[in-house]
Amino acid sequence: NCNVAGTIALETSMIGKIRGIQICGVVNELKEKEFKQAKKIYLTKFPIAVLSELVLWELIPETMKLTDNRLGFGKKILWERKQ
Repeated sequence: NCNVAGTIALETSMIGKIRGIQICGVVNELKEKEFKQAKKIYLTKFPIAVLSELVLWELIPETMKLTDNRLGFGKKILWERKQ
């Protein structure tokens, strides 16, 4: 199943500083030309990974929700991919 969801959030116990993003989308394993391009970029940032057998993936977001209480309690910004 290539459908995925994930969250990236700041760890805090202070309600006024809560912020993070939730993402739903589709992932695909990169192959051939796309893999070569991504591998070059990845190894530039993480050169130690040259020692590993790399498998790289792309995430195509379908929806994202940003929560940032610094902008007001419960402030949410929604984004959806246009069909």
